[in-house]
Amino acid sequence: MEARRRVRRERDRRLADYRRMIEAIPQAGIRALLEKDAHIVEMAALKHYPVISQDDAQARHVAKLAANYSLLGDIQWCNPVTSSAWEDWLRSGCTDTTAYKLT
Repeated sequence: MEARRRVRRERDRRLADYRRMIEAIPQAGIRALLEKDAHIVEMAALKHYPVISQDDAQARHVAKLAANYSLLGDIQWCNPVTSSAWEDWLRSGCTDTTAYKLT
């Protein structure tokens, strides 16, 4: 992937308040699930990149957190297995910013 220049390096930026929200979750399993892919959620929130993932549990829990953290509400999350018309949306450059929103 790197030889074909398909890997894009981004500066590591963290959302301290999002990390604090995760740490405050009392259920250890949910907390671990959110910590595992926190970097993906942070990149999506900061750079407005869509997330294409089969991890519906992650999307569901991030959507719950979005009720208290508005920056997460703008994240677009698409499951390529269960979502419909995602290929057309992706080919169009994800220009429809209302499609696949978490909230």
